[in-house]
Amino acid sequence: MGRLSADSDLHWLAWLAGPAILSAVIYATVLAFRETLRRAEREMVFVLDNSGIVRGRSGYPDVKIAFSEIGYLRDELGWLVVGSSDRRKKIAIPKNVNGVDVIRAELVKHHALSPSAEFPPKSAALTTISIVSWAAVMWFHDLRGVVPAAVIALTLLAFASRRLWALLRRGPRRMPFGVSFGSLGAVWLTAILLIYWRVERLWENTVHS
Repeated sequence: MGRLSADSDLHWLAWLAGPAILSAVIYATVLAFRETLRRAEREMVFVLDNSGIVRGRSGYPDVKIAFSEIGYLRDELGWLVVGSSDRRKKIAIPKNVNGVDVIRAELVKHHALSPSAEFPPKSAALTTISIVSWAAVMWFHDLRGVVPAAVIALTLLAFASRRLWALLRRGPRRMPFGVSFGSLGAVWLTAILLIYWRVERLWENTVHS
């Protein structure tokens, strides 16, 4: 009876601890990301000349995109993003920067404003499958259901991590390596520990049944 009570307590503890840890990691990542954006905004200067736009930032080389090089111009998550046609250069301009309306008006003269990116149906489907998989990991009481669900959940987490890493490290709002690696590492550690706990408990129950 005491063992049953202890198992029940651990079960509910995992239900509470798992989401709490993931929420804490996500919250910390968001705060760090926002602070990185604010610091980047303070350090950046944008200059328009007769041939193009230049972004200057303390500690970084200047980036210039000539008007003839512009491959796309679009609004993206509160930023005006200018990309070169060969996609090797990109300048992201915060919408709250002084003179952004003047910059936008000048850039639009040389390239039409592209439609804002929408959340693709494929991403929505993968997100739904990921949520269902993690729910199955926590809800199922049979290893034959938990293990396949865990494999699917980790596979989708790997795809999501790859895309997030590209966004954080190579996107227009690049995060420091330590913050990016630490955030993703914490998410993976939590996911692996949570799956290990579920598999270990179910295996133990199977052996003793």
